[in-house]
Amino acid sequence: MAASTRSGRNAQRLHPILALPGVLLLAAAIGCEPSPEAPTELDELSAYLFRHFETEDEGVLEAGMGNLYEFFRDIDLDVPYQDRAFATSPLTEDDIHGIVHADRDPALQQPVAMAMDSQHEPRGHSTAIIQSDQTPMEPASPNHYVREYVDPTDPSCFPDRDCAAVDTMNNIKKENLVMNATYDMHKDFRWVEMREAGNGEWALLGRAWCEEATIGDAGAITIHQSYSIDAFILEDDGTTIRYMSLWTETEIDGVDDTIIEGTTRLGMNDMFEATEDWITEND
Repeated sequence: MAASTRSGRNAQRLHPILALPGVLLLAAAIGCEPSPEAPTELDELSAYLFRHFETEDEGVLEAGMGNLYEFFRDIDLDVPYQDRAFATSPLTEDDIHGIVHADRDPALQQPVAMAMDSQHEPRGHSTAIIQSDQTPMEPASPNHYVREYVDPTDPSCFPDRDCAAVDTMNNIKKENLVMNATYDMHKDFRWVEMREAGNGEWALLGRAWCEEATIGDAGAITIHQSYSIDAFILEDDGTTIRYMSLWTETEIDGVDDTIIEGTTRLGMNDMFEATEDWITEND
């Protein structure tokens, strides 16, 4: 199991201390490090959200998710999926420090990122998140995608935020135009309060990773490393900005990296749309 600081994440939420001068002086006196400043550009911001996912200083994630909202708020996401794809850079060793991960150079990752306007609020997405059978939400895994709940073992507390986070382990059989492979993946989710504490506006953040490389059927496919974040941020009109950044390194005999990346973008959009359909029918 990955190293983490999960023990406190489902405890009652404590609002961040206001950054008054006296508090800053006290922090300096006792040797506390100041909170990291959230970047504003999508590339660095995506890595920031992955790196700080486990933080107990929720102001850190609030700042990051707020900047993510500001980045997307004036971008038209009601366009073909190819025009909703974004360029990001590979994660670094510092970004993935603290979790068990494949012994592989992060610089070899092939990042793919995408956003869309979802018609469902983050709470609706949380109902999809707590389904053990994830196949309806993932067309690339039509026959097998089983989600088990690690903490808490009963995730029904999550949509109403009676628990602040849910940690899962997933067994997935990926089947698409270029891939046939089965693998295990950690995927954890947590609520993040937006803007002013106590205003009742909450966003969702997810983080996923694989501990080791996966060799697919017949040995023709190798997923050397895989990491991702998912963000769901409510907009003023009741829709939700859904964003995903995926950092993978996949090798398939006879298939060019450009085709792999294009298939990944298409699969990401298919997953977005399938989740929309499931929430519409079930929420």
